[in-house]
Amino acid sequence: MLDQRVFSRYKVNFNCTFAVEGQFPVYEARILDLSLTGMRLLVPYPVELTPGQKVQFCFSSRPPVKGKARIVWTQKTSSGLMIGLEIIELPLRFREALQQVINELALYHLTDAYLR
Repeated sequence: MLDQRVFSRYKVNFNCTFAVEGQFPVYEARILDLSLTGMRLLVPYPVELTPGQKVQFCFSSRPPVKGKARIVWTQKTSSGLMIGLEIIELPLRFREALQQVINELALYHLTDAYLR
């Protein structure tokens, strides 16, 4: 399958919490990769989630990022449930915070490529 993403994904290892819109449980997860428009999470315990559900998410970077996303895909693995999220709503201050995180990741990866 051809990857049609416009924005680069960066491997990360951030803690994340999220809740399905309209439901009570708050889930803990790890963000495995991140871009300006989406992310891949690993929930390390059994949970039932389906594509199309909307979630509120938050992750503690400097500065923190909070927004709304849509589950695009899920995949059960031996480590838990892998989830692909598309960011659909991000208030301006959090969009700027995410852009700052992405800029730092891009600079880190660029520097790494030039120092090999």
